[in-house]
Amino acid sequence: MPDLLVRSFAPLLLAFQSCFTQPSFHSFWALTCARIPCSGRRSLTRIIQSAQLTEFKHYCSFHRFFSQARWKLDDLGHRVFQLLLPFCAEVLVGAVDDTLARKSGRHIWGAGMHHDPLRSTQSRPFFAFGHNWVVFSLHVSFAFAPQKTWALPILVRLYRKQKNSKLAPGRGGKLERKQIGQATDQQYRTRPQLAVEMIQLVAGWAGQRKKSQRLPNPEQMAQDRRRDVKQFLGFEDPQNRVPQATQRTAPLIFYIYDLAILWYAQSGHRLARQSTLQRLWYQRKTTVSFEDILRTLRQATWHEKIFSAPRLDAHTRKILQPLMEWAKAAA
Repeated sequence: MPDLLVRSFAPLLLAFQSCFTQPSFHSFWALTCARIPCSGRRSLTRIIQSAQLTEFKHYCSFHRFFSQARWKLDDLGHRVFQLLLPFCAEVLVGAVDDTLARKSGRHIWGAGMHHDPLRSTQSRPFFAFGHNWVVFSLHVSFAFAPQKTWALPILVRLYRKQKNSKLAPGRGGKLERKQIGQATDQQYRTRPQLAVEMIQLVAGWAGQRKKSQRLPNPEQMAQDRRRDVKQFLGFEDPQNRVPQATQRTAPLIFYIYDLAILWYAQSGHRLARQSTLQRLWYQRKTTVSFEDILRTLRQATWHEKIFSAPRLDAHTRKILQPLMEWAKAAA
């Protein structure tokens, strides 16, 4: 398997081995490790190219991993849930919300026009074309940032609009269906129905539950309307046209987000000081952001790959050190 990330990240990946066949697990390992250091647009082909994964497998194998391989997304969610339990309080706190992944293209499976909360105002609603994902997240506080609560996704469902038999004008005035992957009457489920399904599944994993105090309303909880998964891991970048690939590619990015935070909680926080950018003009920052976590993980990987070579002499190390400082800013 390709050695693309720091060695301390490997135990987290090995925890998912039983969820896959051996060939699929190798693809999962490679794609997870390749996405984290990748910058720019993170389409599947770009990830394969930037990490040179074709030296490991044929590029079609990675596409088949999402479209044809035998693995279940909920099994991955269950494993993430188990990894998070040691960090959780006695009473588990979860939340369900939906998020819009904007898309473009006539043949994106399961996409449709959905309300865009970030662009809408109270007087003027705005709609955008894309996927609407319903996400169940577990709220966890870690020792490295006890004053902050992280919402870590463990289950994801794609909301699909009900099938419409009407045709709309297409190219050249020809009537055609502009959306594919709409749900039939038997398949259609509302967002609350999808939320209830995920809540019941997590309740089965958790066993006995306790009723806690009422949580703040969403408006009180939302301190930052930007989403880390979209901003730093390319959640909106995949352009899938196959049903199974659509329902797997983007949710897998949520789990990569979880694994990066888990790595930081287990071992990465010890390396935070050497990866921190010194901004003398920015004195108000008191907590860790996901950007800091991602920078630490990339910095630790580069440092291990470059400086762990036994034949590297002191003079070469001295020359390479400024390069690492430059890479810290680029991370």
